[in-house]
Amino acid sequence: MRNSTMNKPIRIALALMACQVMGGLNAQPLESTQNCNALLTATTPTSRYDLSVASGTVLDTQVNLMWQRCPLGYQLNDGGSADFLDDDHCELSSTAEFFWDEALLAAQDHNNGGGVGGFTDWRLPNAHELATVIERRCHHPALNLTVFPHTGDFHLLGNFWSATPALEQGSSFVGPRARGWNFRFGTTFRSPIDPDGPFGREVQAVRLVRDP
Repeated sequence: MRNSTMNKPIRIALALMACQVMGGLNAQPLESTQNCNALLTATTPTSRYDLSVASGTVLDTQVNLMWQRCPLGYQLNDGGSADFLDDDHCELSSTAEFFWDEALLAAQDHNNGGGVGGFTDWRLPNAHELATVIERRCHHPALNLTVFPHTGDFHLLGNFWSATPALEQGSSFVGPRARGWNFRFGTTFRSPIDPDGPFGREVQAVRLVRDP
């Protein structure tokens, strides 16, 4: 007869593994699967950011850029406690994926609608600016989740547009592209932006920035 007591540790281990794959014991956001190498120095430590400037924004004091804490199309929910960051999260409020030309226009529309934090000069960051928020010791996402809270879905794990076109020429040139960064692994990409090109065009997420 099989001894169920002997197999209990195995069953518990398998259950914990399954919970981790599914996002945690309490159905935590997908970003809770983030992995970070504690042996590496953080490239975007929380101490470098000022989160007291205006609601929904954060100032990077190292490079002097102000970011929206949530991707475009999301609103910040601070859990009713503005001074406690661990319960902050971003909630979907409108369209969150854009073609590149739409992303450029969406920033303008966002400003015309009142912007965030009382500021109406938000813009799509260039590729270099967007790279400054990559947390290089982490993946899934490669992002400081205290400063840039979880969205509860895959929108922190995918591609984010920059305003930088990719100037490619030569035999491999297949039409105009734009650059961006993938926050699943912290890697750059070049994506087609011509709807009539051989590969069409793709929708990506957006995070807006401004010069303080």
